[in-house]
Amino acid sequence: MNPSREECLFALALAKPAEKRPVFLDAMCDGDAALRQRQAQTAG
Repeated sequence: MNPSREECLFALALAKPAEKRPVFLDAMCDGDAALRQRQAQTAG
């Protein structure tokens, strides 16, 4: 099973300190507001 981009992004975000996750996710989601919203709901 290959993890999806969202699953990989989620795992990477969780590896970051909580205070750095928003900036990390903003950069990694690259303007994809729907993806950013889903990640914010799951990874914080």
